[in-house]
Amino acid sequence: MVTGWNVTSSNPSTTTFILHWANLNAYNISEAKFYVIFIKNVQGIILLAEIVPGNTTAKDIMGLIPSTMYRVEVYGVDEVGQPYKRLEIVISTKEGMFPSQFLSKLEIAMLG
Repeated sequence: MVTGWNVTSSNPSTTTFILHWANLNAYNISEAKFYVIFIKNVQGIILLAEIVPGNTTAKDIMGLIPSTMYRVEVYGVDEVGQPYKRLEIVISTKEGMFPSQFLSKLEIAMLG
């Protein structure tokens, strides 16, 4: 666990949000070779895993479900394979319609 290493989110929408984190170099630990991002449901089941280069400090997370809470973990991995973890954060997507709800409303509108 890296003390003070924060992961934050911005621009939440119904199906996306952006993750931000500081480069591990800022904490005099090691240079990150890459970062691993895990997006989990509230039960802790991994729904998405992304690997991004070590010079990356933000990532758009897309294809999410509206009105849903996600648990997010980011690990920095150095050149010898040592992982550095940040505490999990919880992020929610904004309220919105599921595709089936949208189609039902569209069918009702078309039937008039």
